[in-house]
Amino acid sequence: MDDVFDDRLLDRWQARTRVGLIGYRGFEANPPSLIRPLAVESHDDGKGPITVVFSGELDMGTAPSAEEELRRVEAEHRPILVDLRRLRFIDSTGLHMILAADRRVREAGERLVLVRGPHVVQRVFEITRAHERLSMIDSSDSVTAALDGSPRRVSTPPIS
Repeated sequence: MDDVFDDRLLDRWQARTRVGLIGYRGFEANPPSLIRPLAVESHDDGKGPITVVFSGELDMGTAPSAEEELRRVEAEHRPILVDLRRLRFIDSTGLHMILAADRRVREAGERLVLVRGPHVVQRVFEITRAHERLSMIDSSDSVTAALDGSPRRVSTPPIS
């Protein structure tokens, strides 16, 4: 019965969106309302930390490209500043990817510092208490203090 129900829903959805599907679960293409783009930009001035800026949504679908860029930057063996201010959403996959990158960077003897994102993003760090483990700053202007060996938590105002 479930298969018939699923097939009917998928048929109706396909007719409305004109998007092909692969089986029941995987999409061949995403309808515009389901696309969650992530832009990842890296900046390197040659003397300070390498800056990685995430814009959009960091979730299960976009985390692999973000992780690929972080791993590329990690290979430089320099401090990394990850700017989350343009992030609109983060899920547990994105959070896990950031925590794993922080662990790898620390094991290599470097530092990874995050610039806090908007409330919806920061809430994920607060709920999971990940903000207690990560170096987080309010703006890229405070990066020097965060990288000079000051405490891992530069400042973490409570989120209401």
